[in-house]
Amino acid sequence: LLAHAGRRLHGLHDPEAAMVSLIRALEAFAQRQLFKQYKIKTWDVQLEQLPQALRETCRSCWLEDLDGKYKLPLQAQFRALAGLGDQMGQAFLREWPTMKPLLDAANQAVLGHGFEQVKAERVQQLYEVVIKLSGVSETSLPKFPTLSL
Repeated sequence: LLAHAGRRLHGLHDPEAAMVSLIRALEAFAQRQLFKQYKIKTWDVQLEQLPQALRETCRSCWLEDLDGKYKLPLQAQFRALAGLGDQMGQAFLREWPTMKPLLDAANQAVLGHGFEQVKAERVQQLYEVVIKLSGVSETSLPKFPTLSL
């Protein structure tokens, strides 16, 4: 997902598609960490799995009315990680002031929930934060060959 976001941003100059992939990559990192380390499924959370400070918010805000399951949104996933003492979650909280306006821009984008064009600079800034949070080395991301015809 990160490599795809990079290709969309740098190779195809499609910041909208890059932003969508980037946000999904960010969420996938949180979901993987929550499940791998704590056996928490973000789409079916058991309240007792969460830090005490998040339980009431989860109970009142994240209950899916159709299936009765608690589902954590992106920010809550990282807050749960932080509350569990996880380094990735704590890093997210440190980066939150930088990330908030970037995620707001993504939310207002056409492929988000709005009608604004997302700027490539904002996508690049978020890309750098996601690389930092994930601990992924940019050089380790798969690269597709460039064909000359």
